[in-house]
Amino acid sequence: FQARYRRQGYNIEVASKDFDTMKKKFIEKLIGQAEVQDIPVADPKRRTAKTVLFADYAKDWLKLKEQTTKPSTFKEYSRMFEVNLRPTFGHLHLSEITRPLVQQYLFTFVEAGEYRTAEKIKLMLSCIFDMAPEDFNLPSPMKKIVLPYHESKKGSALTKEEERKLVEYCRNRKDDVASALLILLYFGLRQSELASIKIIDGNTLECETSKERMGRNVTLRYIPLYPDVPKGARPRGLREGKERQRLYIALRIQEAVPRTSPARTSLYLHYTV
Repeated sequence: FQARYRRQGYNIEVASKDFDTMKKKFIEKLIGQAEVQDIPVADPKRRTAKTVLFADYAKDWLKLKEQTTKPSTFKEYSRMFEVNLRPTFGHLHLSEITRPLVQQYLFTFVEAGEYRTAEKIKLMLSCIFDMAPEDFNLPSPMKKIVLPYHESKKGSALTKEEERKLVEYCRNRKDDVASALLILLYFGLRQSELASIKIIDGNTLECETSKERMGRNVTLRYIPLYPDVPKGARPRGLREGKERQRLYIALRIQEAVPRTSPARTSLYLHYTV
């Protein structure tokens, strides 16, 4: 009979023709090695996948993202954590979160028609569990997670009649909101860029592009106030740098063009060449 043990600092190997004799030798060597050398003892406070809660680990991940993403991006991550992930997975240890559990959770959003939400949660969970394998030697539950293909709705260009209605609506208002709508319509700006807009030399619009990542230098856009804008539609009286509420502008667009949605307020012109 033989017995070997090589773990936690021990290196024991014994043999005997009699099992009881072999067992006695093994115990004697085990006690002897424990007395003559410092055998490491497992730290009860050591973080493992079986002791760390998802809520605590996700908070650590959010702290990293707070330093490396734009405030708006971090705000969305925090909202998704509090509204979606924490109530569902927060009480579970990392080792308890399995692929079938995550897959079924994401399918609940698909069944409700919330495809975009399912995609965003899948992306956030994938980012969180990208770190866990390195920290705890834990297989990621996000491997092989699938979502059905879904083509998101896209905006359509305004018709000539809708363009006429919107311009007429702005002519009747003659205020900053009218100027903002006309700039969105004719100069291709994003709503988030309106806050930084300036008029340079009376014939050029300047604004900070919103398509920037944290830490990158601000890029300015320059757009000429070209003379071919329809009469009466040229933006006037725009106060430089004034903040404009996106929802308010979105509702005004819907008021002028009823088929548009406040949640999707990009403006497109339809020109025939």
